[in-house]
Amino acid sequence: MSFAGTAYFNLKKGNDVLKFKENAIKFVVSLFKVEHYLSHYVLPEKYSNQSEVSFLKLAYPVSTNRSGSKGLYVIRTKQLN
Repeated sequence: MSFAGTAYFNLKKGNDVLKFKENAIKFVVSLFKVEHYLSHYVLPEKYSNQSEVSFLKLAYPVSTNRSGSKGLYVIRTKQLN
């Protein structure tokens, strides 16, 4: 048995925190673990000094996605003028 609901996430990038929410599943047999379909990817170490960009990927295991998310997001630090 499982329950579907909204999970809230905090992704720290430098001094900034990106707060977002997405669908997740909580299985009854697991006390604390929540299943989500988010992956955070960073550049390989040899390119990390050239850019601070990273990627947030949302990939559901089935073709139904009711959250409205578009799948792949590019994450950068804020550019202040």
